[in-house]
This record gives sequence, C-alpha cells and structure tokens, in this order.
Amino acid sequence: LESLGSDGAVINVGGIGFQVYMPTSTLSTLGAIGEEVKLHTYLHLREDNAALYGFASTDELGLFQNLISVSGLGPKLALAMLSAMNIEKLTMAIATSSVDLLTEIPGIGKKMANRLILELKEKIGAGW
Repeated sequence: LESLGSDGAVINVGGIGFQVYMPTSTLSTLGAIGEEVKLHTYLHLREDNAALYGFASTDELGLFQNLISVSGLGPKLALAMLSAMNIEKLTMAIATSSVDLLTEIPGIGKKMANRLILELKEKIGAGW
C-alpha cells in the first residue's frame, strides 16, 4: 500500500503504482501505508480511459459487476452505491423491490431504482 485517498489508493505492484478506486468499506480494511494488501480487482476499459477498481471480497466484486451491467449505470455510480450501502442492505433493497431505500443513495433516482430492480432482481434472488 503506497498511499490512501478518499475514493481509492495507490497500490505498488512490482515497483509500479496502480491507482485503484474502491468503496469506503474496502478502503477501511486496507491497513497502514507500507503494508501488503490483497484486493479483488476489475479493470474497466473504455476508448479514452482505463480504470482499476478494487474490492475486499469476491461478493463485493460480483455485486459491482452486476451493478455495472445495468443500462445507464457506470462504474463510478456503482462504486458510490457500494460506498453508501453495505452488500447485504443493497441486495435486500433490490430483491425486495425497495425503490425508497435505493433512492436514498446519492445519484439514484426513481427511474434508475426501478431499472436496477427490473434488471437485477432475478440475479440477486438467485444469489448471483
């Protein structure tokens, strides 16, 4: 662990520092600068950008991948969702069609909450 920020950390791998964006739940588990860390990562590639996202558990990574599969929901909003709500509460909100709970998350309106429920309810119910 090379440095910590508010939305991620720089992780040194073989002498190269990688900026890794992560939810606050993962940031809080990293420990002190200089310590060895283990993360489950997702590389998001676009024409003009590549970003690395890191997670403390495979469950967190799996939920992130499901969230970004929703039409109109990108990795930054998915990360904000995982920072605003723990995995259990977020999956419960989707599985029980709780629009009110989902709209408490900054950046999620009723339209996006309904889209999340429509596109993910079956996946979440099946244990993704």
